[in-house]
Parts: sequence; structure tokens; C-alpha cells
Amino acid sequence: MRKLIKNNSNIIILKDKPVILDKPLKKTNRPDKETFKKELRQYTFVELGKKYGVSETTIRQKWTAYYNLPTSKREINKLSDEEWALL
Repeated sequence: MRKLIKNNSNIIILKDKPVILDKPLKKTNRPDKETFKKELRQYTFVELGKKYGVSETTIRQKWTAYYNLPTSKREINKLSDEEWALL
């Protein structure tokens, strides 16, 4: 059985041998929650994905889940400014 250990740099340990990758495993850092909430109201998931160099699916599924925010634009737009501020 192969042992694979990942870290946030560009090195993977595979069977006790370090392997250097062409690019880091983590492409970008997430913005802070308040910045992300503000941008979610202003831009589409596709636009945010392009801005941060990730897919719209990453924005919609992973980042919104990470910050415990709604995952669809319909849900986001239904919330009043007061309700949005409480999230």
C-alpha cells in the first residue's frame, strides 16, 4: 500500500521519497469572510472564480460551506441586508 502525505507546499512524500511538484497544491488563499460576503452580493460565482483562480464550483460548494453561507444566488439574493449581516 502506498503512503501519500500532502502538505501546502509543493512537496509530496510518496513511499518515503519526496517528490517536487510543478505547482503548489493550494492555488490561492481564501479571502476573509467579510470580504467574501461582500463580493458574493456583487459578483457571480463565475466572476469570483476567475478573480481567485478557482472554479465556480469551488466558490459555490466549498467556500460557501467553509464560511457557512448559502450556496445559491437565489438564496443569497432573498436575504435582506440585515439578515445577511447576521450570517
